[in-house]
Amino acid sequence: MVARVLIILAVAAAAGAVAVFLTSQGGSHQLHCSTFHSSARANSSLADRRRSPGLPDGQVLVTGGWDVNHAVAAAELYDPGTRSWSATGSMATPRAFHTATLLPDGSVLVAGGDGPLASAELYDPSGRTWTATARMGTPRAYHTATLLPDGEVLVAGGMGAASTERYDPGSP
Repeated sequence: MVARVLIILAVAAAAGAVAVFLTSQGGSHQLHCSTFHSSARANSSLADRRRSPGLPDGQVLVTGGWDVNHAVAAAELYDPGTRSWSATGSMATPRAFHTATLLPDGSVLVAGGDGPLASAELYDPSGRTWTATARMGTPRAYHTATLLPDGEVLVAGGMGAASTERYDPGSP
């Protein structure tokens, strides 16, 4: 059975909109939180477990997710101003339970995911393209990624990973 969204609550936030929603599947319910506007539906069948950073132009990049039995590589852009969705290039690797971090140059670092995965990709919003970037030293899912004041990203924890590492956008 495909998960169905039962309740959607949206709250405006500085970098975009935040949606909290409840899904139901097989009699169990889960509460999810994601940063996209809830008044429009995504073009794809992404059920949940997505990551959604706000971009400098006000759009929100929605990446990956879970489609019933597997992670997906889909990515879409949501424009809160027009409440519309548009397709953008798909990631090279299907991902769920990953992180998506907006970098100072406007690109987005997507790292890890269900597996867990060590791979990472960069999204370029101007060209709507994805490129592979340095792999993490430890495969991770359910981890955190925090942008630091110096522009690097601190990646911490995750499933089976009791460690931290830093991503330097200036290094290949």
